[in-house]
Amino acid sequence: MDAYKKNAVLTCPHCGLRQGVVMATQAVVSNVQCNGCGRTIRAKDGEHCVYCAHGDTPCPPAQREKEEKDYCWGCTSGLAG
Repeated sequence: MDAYKKNAVLTCPHCGLRQGVVMATQAVVSNVQCNGCGRTIRAKDGEHCVYCAHGDTPCPPAQREKEEKDYCWGCTSGLAG
């Protein structure tokens, strides 16, 4: 999982503080505590995790999932048209 971005800027929806974070690479994080106001930042309904909801970069598991969806095995194997 080293090819995925691990650093993100998370924006608190309560106070607007932008804080740099290192995202978990193997887990989905549903909430973190804001370093400014101390309130809990939670993932929005329908969002993968707190980083996908309030960060400037999707979390590594979401990055991997997107890469796997975008990957076309036939196109890279020489079997496509």
